[in-house]
Amino acid sequence: MKMIRASAQLFVFVAMVASLMVVPAAYGDEAEDAFQTGLKAYNVKDYPRAFQFWQESAGVGHAQAQYLLGVMFEEGLGVAQNHTKSVDWYSKAAEQGDVESQDSLAIKYEKGEGVAKSIEKALSWYRKAAAQGYGSSQNNLGKRYFDGNGVPQSDKNAILWFRLAAEQGLAEAQNNLALMYLRGHGVPQSDAEAFWWFREAAEQGDSGAQNWLGLMHLNGMGVPTNYADAITLFRLAAEQGDAYAYYNIGVMYQNGFGVSRSDEDAIMWFNKAAEQGNPNTKKALRDMKGSG
Repeated sequence: MKMIRASAQLFVFVAMVASLMVVPAAYGDEAEDAFQTGLKAYNVKDYPRAFQFWQESAGVGHAQAQYLLGVMFEEGLGVAQNHTKSVDWYSKAAEQGDVESQDSLAIKYEKGEGVAKSIEKALSWYRKAAAQGYGSSQNNLGKRYFDGNGVPQSDKNAILWFRLAAEQGLAEAQNNLALMYLRGHGVPQSDAEAFWWFREAAEQGDSGAQNWLGLMHLNGMGVPTNYADAITLFRLAAEQGDAYAYYNIGVMYQNGFGVSRSDEDAIMWFNKAAEQGNPNTKKALRDMKGSG
């Protein structure tokens, strides 16, 4: 279920926003009252009641109500799932400058859900939300530049957008920025910088960052080798179902790094990783059988 924002993002690209801001439609106290009633219903999972009151507010131009109706249609909350109707409501709110709707609409265009797939339109909406400082859109633009998807490939532009989102505390962007430093894409390679950003993301519970941070502790990259910290981080990531962390815990047991050496436990973790599709596990299991 998508979380409802408590307040709008405050970071603004002033020069860009001036040409993008749209004055929201005026609506009265009754529309706001209906929105708040719907919000209370939503937060106790009374979705039909929330839908009823948000429809009333959205009909007179309440952008947040329009966005949340889009969410309800997207996820099938209180209504039958309908991606086309979801796009319709996101579009109404996005045209009023609602950043979450702009980001959600961009994702719809990128995936071709409820609308004809168009990377050009997706990028346009990502840019509008990113210009208002919306971290998710900034991160998504970073990924597009890194992959060269709809734009010329550019590590430097990817870094720019990842950094803007990371500095706002977006864990996925922090993880992406760390990877750029680790691999030296668009910036001088730096284990220390990579470690710092992985830690920022890991502290927010990002499983990918927890796994990478574990690898850095294991291999002494940007920090002295510490098997105890490595296994702790791998376990944190594994608790979230991270297949690479499963594999790495298997390696720890296979070699007795920070744990008592145990082929039985190593095989168990390698099998868990294999079930999740980790490509490294088949060789690891073959090697263990060959040495057994």
